[in-house]
Amino acid sequence: MREEASSKQWEKLYEVTCNLKALEPWKYFWDTQLIAIFLKDSEEPVFSSIMGCGGNCYGISVYEGLEGLRDFDMIASTEETGIPPDYAMLEQSSLACYFGDREEVPPDQKKIIKELGYKFRGRGEWPFYQSCMPRFVPCTPDAREVEVLTETFQNLFMAVRAVIEERIFVDWDKGEILWRAYNEKTGLWNMFAESIPMVEREYPLIVLQDEVLRRRLKKRPKVGTEISVDFAYVHASIELEEYERPISPLLFVTLDHASGMVLDMKMVNPEDSEIDVVLDFFVDYLQKNGRMLRLKARNPWVFAALQDICGECGIQLEKDELEEMDQIISEIREHMFENF
Repeated sequence: MREEASSKQWEKLYEVTCNLKALEPWKYFWDTQLIAIFLKDSEEPVFSSIMGCGGNCYGISVYEGLEGLRDFDMIASTEETGIPPDYAMLEQSSLACYFGDREEVPPDQKKIIKELGYKFRGRGEWPFYQSCMPRFVPCTPDAREVEVLTETFQNLFMAVRAVIEERIFVDWDKGEILWRAYNEKTGLWNMFAESIPMVEREYPLIVLQDEVLRRRLKKRPKVGTEISVDFAYVHASIELEEYERPISPLLFVTLDHASGMVLDMKMVNPEDSEIDVVLDFFVDYLQKNGRMLRLKARNPWVFAALQDICGECGIQLEKDELEEMDQIISEIREHMFENF
């Protein structure tokens, strides 16, 4: 059950946010230069990324724990992995504060600002906050998340000021990041430069355990089709009673290269497994049509689900930029916007 933050909690968050903004931290950090902070009663740190050094999108993202760091790595490495940036952005779990225009502030946060008596004027001066979760539309943080942001920003203020005043040196080029942790023995906060933990988002390779089904799929006749498959968010919002926040529709789309036609398009529910969705399509297609010649994809969940069984069935599983798929998805998004 969602618990809303109190006025007192929001007031504290706005206070520390304004203090941090006054330092203009984006003048001293690139968005890949992380600051790790161990919050009270936390076994794993939060990782903060300061945005805006390039002159666009001023703000701060907060990733909780090593799982959050994996999400940050997924976003930062889209050029290497081929995952579309817009997909990666909506697949993350994070908290964020942005400084934008009045029109960008959600209505509920405008109400909070008015009730607290804050006055922000001008473009790029209005703080607003987002809680991001895969399969859901970003929304206003709840009480716990407001507390996380407040404590993070309090410590981030001290860390940024130490860098500005040159009281600490971090060799970013050698993979170091800035750490801040409380020492219970001395009662002091320590700051030090240390390597970033090596993490990578895990996509476990799946082996189809049903031996009877494996043999049946291997015996299906070979057909000369080339199929593309992909997951894509459509940038819409759907409110359903069973979920506390609006869902962001995630589609599983399959495309036939010869005809350029969409074979199937399925909305993936928040509780659905990508692995199951991919395998269900693959098994159904082979049973109805036979073994395709080639299957193209770029999403790592597809490779996790199909690498073993494609090898078993003599099907070429290839990594591809899927330009035709991008065009189809763009058309789907335009159509959905017309109907929402």
